[in-house]
Amino acid sequence: MICPLMSLSTDPVKALKLPKRVTGLSNELLNQHICTQPIDFYNNQPKELQVQAVSKLVRGQKCFLCAGTGYVKTQISEMYFNLFKTKVVILVLNPLDLLGDDQVREKKIVKIKEINLTKMMLNREVIQKIKRLFLDFPEVFLNNNLFAEMFFSHEFQQILSLIVIDKAHMIYLWGLVTSRASKGMATFTGHEDRGPFCIALDIATRLMATNNIPVLMLSATCRPIAVSPIPSSLPLQPSNMTMIDGELTRPEIRIICIPMEFTLQSCDDLLGIFATHSKSPAEKAIPMLIYSSNRNLTFQVL
Repeated sequence: MICPLMSLSTDPVKALKLPKRVTGLSNELLNQHICTQPIDFYNNQPKELQVQAVSKLVRGQKCFLCAGTGYVKTQISEMYFNLFKTKVVILVLNPLDLLGDDQVREKKIVKIKEINLTKMMLNREVIQKIKRLFLDFPEVFLNNNLFAEMFFSHEFQQILSLIVIDKAHMIYLWGLVTSRASKGMATFTGHEDRGPFCIALDIATRLMATNNIPVLMLSATCRPIAVSPIPSSLPLQPSNMTMIDGELTRPEIRIICIPMEFTLQSCDDLLGIFATHSKSPAEKAIPMLIYSSNRNLTFQVL
């Protein structure tokens, strides 16, 4: 059964393009045009990296932005979205549902409609409502038949303006799964939020099966060893992807590397960092964030 809004057609799909009055501008004039829009929308000047990324997207390029927390990377897609005067949809790919909830709250502040698609809410009624908005969804949906039906339909492809891959180091993991290089890697299987990769062997290919839609990849923690295989994981020619590098850390954030002497499972290396309860009571402990690969290890740290 085919959804009426997303009915199939034999006519060729035309890629959604910005008007020629925007795409026909020189690089200098285009950057000036991009800069004026955030001043009206956010009441502040855009960052140079934001303007550079939006400019690449206007030219229809795939763009990878590596920049740390505080660079307001999510505003790039909003700036590109606001260049359109017609009905458009932007897809944002996130590894976790909660990250999608955060983005919905951010878009609500700037009065942009966004839906965080989760496995429990995706149905044909929701698909009917997908018009001019941001669409946030977990990567497992790329193997969902109902989502695939919508994604590859002519009606949807005609209003799709941009694909955003948040936490773009996921692409490196897709490549590991496809090449079977992840087998036997304890660091890979130890993460509970990587289950979808076990079945999603072709999600990168599906994601790129669009009519030359620009792609924006964002990451704050992507190591060089993971960046270089990303074009082949998508798949893309390296010449078709523009890299934009910003500061990966903020000056006020300091990362301390501690060599491990014990197993990761034991968490005993932390014993040399924190004082005992008798010397440092819990009520005097500074706030901290514990991030581990699974719940059991987090409880072990506690």
